Amino acid sequence: MNNSPLVSICMPVHNAEDYLAFALDSVFSQTYQNYEVICVDDGSSDDSLGILRDYGERVSIIESTNKGAPHARNLAFQHSKGDVIQFFDADDILAPEKIERQLTIMKRSGADLVFCNKRVLRANDTLTDLSSLPPIDGLDPFLYCLRYNLPGGRAAIDTEVPLHRREILQRIGGFRLGVARAQDKDLALRLAAAGARFEYLDEILVTCRDHDGPRISNLVKSPRFHVDYFVSLIDTLLDDSLYDLPLTRRKELSIVLSRFSKYAYRRGDRDGAKDGFLAAAELCDYSDPQEGVLYSVLQKIIGYSSVERLRQLTHR
Repeated sequence: MNNSPLVSICMPVHNAEDYLAFALDSVFSQTYQNYEVICVDDGSSDDSLGILRDYGERVSIIESTNKGAPHARNLAFQHSKGDVIQFFDADDILAPEKIERQLTIMKRSGADLVFCNKRVLRANDTLTDLSSLPPIDGLDPFLYCLRYNLPGGRAAIDTEVPLHRREILQRIGGFRLGVARAQDKDLALRLAAAGARFEYLDEILVTCRDHDGPRISNLVKSPRFHVDYFVSLIDTLLDDSLYDLPLTRRKELSIVLSRFSKYAYRRGDRDGAKDGFLAAAELCDYSDPQEGVLYSVLQKIIGYSSVERLRQLTHR
């Protein structure tokens, strides 16, 4: 990587007229100046496209029918030229020094992905700084993602947080289409499974909006959502020799899937839970260390579904 690599900022835009100018202005306020901006208008029905055009030659615009954020991000990536990629949503804000600070870490460490902290801008204009994350030093990035980057909580690597090295993004094909939610978490897990090197910069360099407008995170999840997601992820990782799943990764992935399967079972989706329990056992039949000894022994003998049934009977 040369001292001043081109950074491609890839942004999907869909009905973001209320926030788009704030997002773009934060891009054009970056202290690092060697960048390009590629925006994909994903079939907006508001004035988003008009706002993009107001920026003239500073923004490369690709018009598309509405196919969703993963497709739009991949399309922007395919049209980009940079050695370094910043994915960025049209309702968020970059700190002026974001790219410069993370690029410095990337060049110094040789990392493929450098992530940072963020703050949340609420609808009432209050700001909340999210807490620092555990250091990643010495920990397998795949295990780190399974512990600190799961959907639904304080996720480490949301879409706008990391700076990516282009080469490994190309290797895994960018975002996986068909993933309804947690697309950024999926990307990080697959990058880690493909051997990407991660670095963490403990600084707040992104502001994310929490609003009621159209956004992926507002979609309602069924009890089996995470089960279906992780089953599909396992299939993807096992079907492609690009990804590496040694026993340590299989164990932790199996535990995560079994926990989400228990969640689905306890909320009434027994069929979804059974699919998850089966996939977890096939991957690596490993007991969840959070469970008691009796639960673990019975799980080995009669399986998760039967233990969960017994658990429900004894808790009535």
